Formats: sequence, C-alpha cells, structure tokens
Amino acid sequence: MKISNRVKESVAHAIGEYFSTKEITTVFSDFDIETDESLYAKWRITLDAFAKAPNTNTEIPELIAEFCHPLNFKGEQRAVSREAFIGRLNEILSYDDIEVEYTDKTATLVPASTDEPEEKPKPEKVSKGSPVPKNEEGVFDAPKADDLPDVNKCSISSKAISLIAGELPLQRYEVIRIIEPILKEIKYIYPLSVVQDYLDRSQEYTFFDLNDVLQTMRQKDISADRHIARVLSALLQPINYEPYLENLDQFKEKIDRFLAYDKLTLIETDGTYTIEPIPKEINRKVKKPKQTEAEIIQSLADSLKEDDPIIIKNKGRLMKIREYHQAYMHIIEMFCEDTTKPDPEVNDAYVKLANKIQLLLNSIPLKRHKIEFYRPFEDLYSAEHDWQSLIHTDLNGDRATLSWDAIRPRLYKAHSDISKLISKAETTPDMTDDEVALEAINSLIANKRTATDEPDNKYDDIPAMRLIHENADTKTSKKKAKKQSTYPKTIPSGTRWESITMRFLDDETVEIQVAGTVHKTGYADMGFADNRKNGQPPNLQWMFLKALAENNGSLKASDGNASDNYKQHKLRLSKRLMEYFSLDTEPFKEYTTQTGYKLKMTIFYNKDVDKQPTKPQQDTLSEEVGDIFSDLAR
Repeated sequence: MKISNRVKESVAHAIGEYFSTKEITTVFSDFDIETDESLYAKWRITLDAFAKAPNTNTEIPELIAEFCHPLNFKGEQRAVSREAFIGRLNEILSYDDIEVEYTDKTATLVPASTDEPEEKPKPEKVSKGSPVPKNEEGVFDAPKADDLPDVNKCSISSKAISLIAGELPLQRYEVIRIIEPILKEIKYIYPLSVVQDYLDRSQEYTFFDLNDVLQTMRQKDISADRHIARVLSALLQPINYEPYLENLDQFKEKIDRFLAYDKLTLIETDGTYTIEPIPKEINRKVKKPKQTEAEIIQSLADSLKEDDPIIIKNKGRLMKIREYHQAYMHIIEMFCEDTTKPDPEVNDAYVKLANKIQLLLNSIPLKRHKIEFYRPFEDLYSAEHDWQSLIHTDLNGDRATLSWDAIRPRLYKAHSDISKLISKAETTPDMTDDEVALEAINSLIANKRTATDEPDNKYDDIPAMRLIHENADTKTSKKKAKKQSTYPKTIPSGTRWESITMRFLDDETVEIQVAGTVHKTGYADMGFADNRKNGQPPNLQWMFLKALAENNGSLKASDGNASDNYKQHKLRLSKRLMEYFSLDTEPFKEYTTQTGYKLKMTIFYNKDVDKQPTKPQQDTLSEEVGDIFSDLAR
C-alpha cells in the first residue's frame, strides 16, 4: 500500500500533535527502527523514522495502525481522543484513497470505499484579469499546488530566495501576521492551498518555513516577481523592526547583495519596493589598480578613523552604556542562579536596562565600528520559552542549556567592544606614545576596580538598582568571589590536564607549572578556604587534593582516605579545578574499583626535584601593563 510523501509528512505532523516524543520513539523501537531525537521537532523525528523502514509500502501502514492502538490513549476521554486522532488521519489518508478501519481493540489501513466514485473536475487555468473560478456552491475552489504547472516566470534564482528567507530577522509569528493577508488576497491569481497549509502548521512548530512558500510562488506564479516584491515590501516596513531599526538596514543590505547575483536590485518608492534589473551603468565593472598589503591595511585603518569624531563626541554616552551594561550582566547572572523563579524587581530592572542600552546604542551613529548588544530573551518570565525556541550550542556544538556559562561569552564580547570605544574616545591626536599607554593603563585599573561594583543610581530611569545589589545575601557574594579565583597567567587554548604539574611545597602552598609558566600560590587564592570557620582554614576539598598529592595523584578504593565521604568532595574538587584553570573537561580519570580516584594532571607532595629557575611572581596587572608597552614598541 503506497503512501505519497506529502501524505506521510502530514501524518507525521498529526502524530506529533497527539503523542509525546517518548511515546513516538517507543512505537518505532517495537518495530526495531531507530529514531533521532536530535531532530527536536516530533514530526521530524517521525518522518525520519518512516524513511528508515525497510519496506515502506508494508511497514509504514502497520506503523500508522500501531499508533491507533487503544492502549496508546490514556485518561477518561481516551476513546474520544482515539476517535479524534483516527478522524484526523482519515482526512489526510483520503488523498491517497486510504482509510483507517478500526474496532474497539484493533486498527488497520485499508483502501478507501469507492462505492460512488466521483470524478474530480480538473482546475481551469486562470489568466490575469479572468473572473474568479467558483464551484457549484459559488465558493472559490482552489486547486492544489501540485496540480498547477511549473511556469517558472520568476527572475529571482532559487538560491537567492533561499538566502533571503534564511536571513529574515523577524520571528515566525510576526512573519505569519504580515504576509498572510497578502497571500489570501492574491490567491485568485495564484491559487495555492499549500501556502495555507504552511500557515496552519506554523502555529505548532518552532520555525515558519518562509522559503518553501516563496519557492512555490517562484515556480507556480506567472506574476512571481511582482507578488514576491509585495511580500518583501510588507516585511521591510520599518514598524516591524521597532525599536531595533538597525536589523532592518542589515536585512535590506543582504537582500540587495543576494539579488545582485541575478543582476537585480531593490528599488524603493514611498515605502514600496519593486525588484528590477540593475542599471547597466551600475552593472559595468570598473577595473581598479591592485593594492599592496600595506595599502590595504592603511585603507582599513583610515576607514576606521571615520568614526573618531563620533566616538569622541559621544564619550559620555559610551561611559553610561558601559555602566548600564555592567549592571545588566549582574542582573542576568543573578537570574541564572535559579531560572525557575524570576523576581519581579529583577525582571523590571532587566527590561529597563536592556531597552535603555539599546536606545543609547541606536543614538550613536557609528559607521565602521559595531557593538553587538546581546539580549538573550525579551524578559525573565519568557526566558525559558525564548531560549528553547532557538538553537543555542556550546563550544562542542552540543545544545546548550539556559545558564550563565552559556550566556556569558557574548555579554563579555559586547562589554569588550564598549570598553575599546571608550579607550579610543580618551585618546587625542596630540598625545605621545607614553601618554597613550598611560591612558590605557589608567582605563585598565579603573575597569578592574569597578568590575564588580554596584551601578551608580544617579539616573532616574533605572530605579532601585543599588537596592537590588544591597539586598543580595552574603552567600551570593562569596559565591561570586569564588568564581573570580582563577589561574592568573595565560593558558593557551587546547591545553590539557596532562600538561599541568602541581607540587605541594607544604600543607598550604603549591607550585604550579603549565604552558611554560611557574606560579606559586596557596589554598585561599585557589578558592579552597573554608569561609564558615574562623581564620578560614583549608576546606575538605583541599585536604582531598593534598591526600591525592601524597599518593602521586591517585587513591585506591581500598585506601582509608578513599571513603564514601570523598565522593561528594571529588565532585566539588573537580568543579573548583575546572573553574580555576578555565578548562571544560573532567580532571579525574574514570573511577573503577581497581584504580579508585586518579587525577589526569601530575601532582606530588614536596619530593626532591630539580628546581627550575622561576621568574619572580608578577600580578596580572603588571603583565598586562607590559603587554601594552610591548605593543607600542612594535
């Protein structure tokens, strides 16, 4: 029994509506068919599993019948739910003349009854200006998209349409709201039931496939250029992008760039866009003399200088933005400690700060520099929904969960961009190299001193920010202080635990060697102080680390020090070492009863070793000052 691809896809959507992911995968596992849950959408998981069936003509009907089994439906209304599900399937399967025949205990797919076959009238071609075709009841009868011939009258290539649809910065529901009236209005010229299918489906799935709609228009519509231009005109209205109008400008630039491959361009007239060929005088190639590498570098440097007057003029705004952004990062970090319970005051501060920062950034008309302000969600109450509606990946390419570690890198990047512009604003043309270096150092010192300070509450439009930080409990403050305790020297990316050596000089001091550097430190600086006790002695994780050092990095299960109590200490020690060395892999090897606890790095306790000459210890600030002067010397 053959089922067409379009019907299979619609069946997959119906199964996704009625069943959970676990229920879907269970049915397929009973048929020894593997499912791929990384596809995320339930209908995609189902459709992918259908494709893996060894014999699609026999097994897919059996699989669909299995989903109709009465035991798959729970609750007091399960009979009603089952009938509704089977009714939905029969609506879809009727397009292939198939139906579900069922009893109270069974279900089977059979050919549809053909007692009174009806001959479907072929859809008439509708030319421009012809009256709207209607059926006997006087209602417009739109043929299916598959029934229409491929006219391919569109000037825009399929690739350009894919690129344009893929770069649209609007949300799915916004796209539907904007273009649905247009599609309904032009359907008598361009009768596509498939377009309405996409609009209906999009309510239940994460992404709205605008590309499929535009591609179908490109193939089937004799007036595709004009109608696609109407859709783009509606999408390009400035009100759709308030208050982030820079997204509109970027999208228009990308559309023009993609259309240029087809020698087309967007022409705007009173807010309406048309797609027209590029004028020949613009399209003519002009040979430019080749530039040397030094000339290219100098040209880039000169172009960046275009923003210098704007940056200097807006120094005060930039400093205000940095202050707001510092508070903004604190708010997000506080929220990430427990994303399940947003605080109303914290949420209010988040929204006000985000809006204020964006408005200030929009008010600075930079041409060459860009600050990529990151707003991970609209507000804290919708954070989990907004996060799940988009794919976020970590450094390994895996799906990232909503957490401070996942959000932090992009926030820090924006803060770095703001600080660079402030440093540039504080540099004047008549300053000597030494004065420039000193200004950079003073900026560095100021940044370090205020990195964790509370925001100054001198602006009336951001109320109660100081109060929020003053009410933060001491446990949170200590927790943040621990996060800031990291290895003070540069560790190259790609460094592994096997490259690190730690030697205990005594019970409280260690010497660490990594990436050619040597650093002497103590338990408190590494975040192993017990803040609950007077004098802040070493905590139990430090004692566990010392015990490992005394045994050259390992403790067997039979060792008295490897008691059950150390299981939790091992987990906490792992987390602290990963934070201190900024590494994202586990420092312990896999635990077995034979090996016990074993560290990947080399660690021992004050053994006689040939001491290598070490550089005198310098703090991080001294090293960064040296880097500044080294850059000037070059």
